[in-house]
Amino acid sequence: MNNFNPTAKRSDSGFLFEGFVLAELLKTGNKKLNYWQDKNKNEVDFIIDKIHKQFPLEVKFKNKLKYNNFTGLKAFASQYPTSKHFYCISRSSQYIEKINGNRIQVMLPFNLKSHEWPSDPDLS
Repeated sequence: MNNFNPTAKRSDSGFLFEGFVLAELLKTGNKKLNYWQDKNKNEVDFIIDKIHKQFPLEVKFKNKLKYNNFTGLKAFASQYPTSKHFYCISRSSQYIEKINGNRIQVMLPFNLKSHEWPSDPDLS
């Protein structure tokens, strides 16, 4: 592309960030990764498949997340009500978001290396 602009000023910054997160997930041994989209075009970037548990993970290259940035995760939660753990990778913040009774852990991509996915699907 020959584009040497700062990442935040590039039109493909979101795709670059998703690629970075994908590389981090693969480095940490997450080999079973899927993508999810419903008939209304709500999507979740990655579904980490741990055989009997799936962890939806949305990737957002934004300085500040808004309520509508969690639309895909909300749709996934509605379609899979037994899911308890939801994640969003952000480039600049780390916190817990509660939406519609669901707990969404917003985390930095660098924490994927040390993150342990819950082994008990009933933990919340």
